[in-house]
Amino acid sequence: MGLPIIKIITLFPMLLPLWERRPLEETDTFPSDYPTAVAEQDVPRQRQGLKHGNRDLRGTIYRHLREMDLPASRKVLADSLATEQDARLVGTILQQLSFCTTMPDVDMKALDARLKDSDSDIRYWAIRLAGHIPKFPAKRLADLAANEPTSRLRLAAAQALQERGTRLRLTVLRPLWNHADPVVSAASLATALRVGGASGRAVRIPRE
Repeated sequence: MGLPIIKIITLFPMLLPLWERRPLEETDTFPSDYPTAVAEQDVPRQRQGLKHGNRDLRGTIYRHLREMDLPASRKVLADSLATEQDARLVGTILQQLSFCTTMPDVDMKALDARLKDSDSDIRYWAIRLAGHIPKFPAKRLADLAANEPTSRLRLAAAQALQERGTRLRLTVLRPLWNHADPVVSAASLATALRVGGASGRAVRIPRE
């Protein structure tokens, strides 16, 4: 009577190498959700999935767009920052954009709105992303490090300044050297050392 259809489906990935005359590979027994090879022409299907998919599917697509690491996929990810309405997925988009090895053109108005969001997790990833965008003003990062009400977000902004390194001006860092938050103060001093060995001018050491 032959094998039941369910068994044929189960065995098919293991029979495929024989058909292709190659050795059995791990991905044959544990296939992934997505193809191992993707191209620019695959991106429109991802964009369509964002229009019709539920939260879980859209979250998976956002991560996959970043993993594809193609100009077209990065553009779709960046465009979604201005269109996605689900707050949880906005955080996912910001996170995945901050992980991009090549930064796409991000809508600065959309990013600015996320930096002012009431959700601290969204603001955190917006700060992380802003730190990776060369045209984002260092002064804005310094203001966030100084004035963000949440400690871990102040630290994120201070670390973003650290990543700018020698491209910074000491005048941007100086207001942070004596910040009430010791983490911000220490991070800005460490950055100043990288910029120009300015720690000696950073603080006034009290005399005995």
